[in-house]
Amino acid sequence: MRTLAGLAMLAALSLCVQAQDNSAQTVDLGVYGGSGHEAAISLAESLGARLMLHDIEADSLPAETWAVRKQATPQQAVELLGHALGCQALLDARGKTLHLYPPGASLRGSKIKGYDVSVLAGRFVEYVNKYGAAREPVKPGEQAAPERTAAGHLAVLLDDVLYDPRGAQADASVVGDRLLYTTDDATHARVREALDLLMAESGGESAALKAEREAVEKLKNTKFSAELTGTPVSSILTEICSAAGLGVVLGPGLAEFACAEHIDFKPREGSAWEALHGLLVRLREQEVAVDFKAAGGALVFELEDEQQGNGYRVYDIAELLKKLDASYQRQRTTPGKDEGFDGDLRGAGGNKVILISLEQQLDEAHAPGNYSCLAYGTRLVVRGGNAAVNAATQILKEMGWEEPGK
Repeated sequence: MRTLAGLAMLAALSLCVQAQDNSAQTVDLGVYGGSGHEAAISLAESLGARLMLHDIEADSLPAETWAVRKQATPQQAVELLGHALGCQALLDARGKTLHLYPPGASLRGSKIKGYDVSVLAGRFVEYVNKYGAAREPVKPGEQAAPERTAAGHLAVLLDDVLYDPRGAQADASVVGDRLLYTTDDATHARVREALDLLMAESGGESAALKAEREAVEKLKNTKFSAELTGTPVSSILTEICSAAGLGVVLGPGLAEFACAEHIDFKPREGSAWEALHGLLVRLREQEVAVDFKAAGGALVFELEDEQQGNGYRVYDIAELLKKLDASYQRQRTTPGKDEGFDGDLRGAGGNKVILISLEQQLDEAHAPGNYSCLAYGTRLVVRGGNAAVNAATQILKEMGWEEPGK
């Protein structure tokens, strides 16, 4: 029988961040419990930088911090520590200052950029003219809701797609058919990615979702066998992921429990993915639901209610809308008949027919993790983890949607 003696010894240390050869420009991030403030100071020192807190008190940072990632770039190490601390972490362009900001704050060096969305707005107008339902009449005593342009509706969609409870707040200004954002480079990159995927002929997957898929594949392709006795949950997660060459970060909502909870874990010999799945099922049975996302070569674990992954897939549903429109036309009967139907897809709600049914079926299937379904004309966005997006894709196929190229 084997125990995690090595990790147990490391866990006794508050933290350990080791700088590698400067020419390699990587660091080993090894924070195995202890003060988040001390972890931030240690990482800053290893990078040759100073630590600066912005509207954050040192004692408000987590008392237990867990972030493990070998041979990370400085940017990856800083990003992962930010996930562990539950705040925004930024290494300045010269690598001289490590900044910590509270969630939602505008980061130093934020830039304004404008995005031309005239093509997407034009497509939305075409959709509304063809399938848009009639506007609901205003009830007596109520004011009509202000109208939005196609670009305005797109801004609302992007708010939901880009939402990050621990990231920078990105609010768009709508000026004609342009969207203006003042935010950091990383968020601008996410805005550009979302617009490119919405424009793409067949939609596609975000980089965050692809990273999660790659991490899951690594776990599935890695054999894992262990008998871990009286071992912290944090160390078990690290053992499983390390076998597949992945780092591990625990969000602040999970770290204290995972470092304190010791269990016996003896999975059947199989893949690291099977071991991880078994551990997460066991924790759920203890009423501790845990979800994860991929970031910077690591898996970031958090309590399910607090985890908000950035992954999503954009689907082109134009052909499915055409099929549904034809199906409603086929079901029309002579007007005025009992049990008859003289409506159409427009009257049924247009893309909401797909959206509402998809959400209902995902709920019925108990799709894992936090997910959301959004529609913008002939584009559908499913935001969530690998498993939720896979489930959504299968449901859409059952509706008649076809994978691009088939």
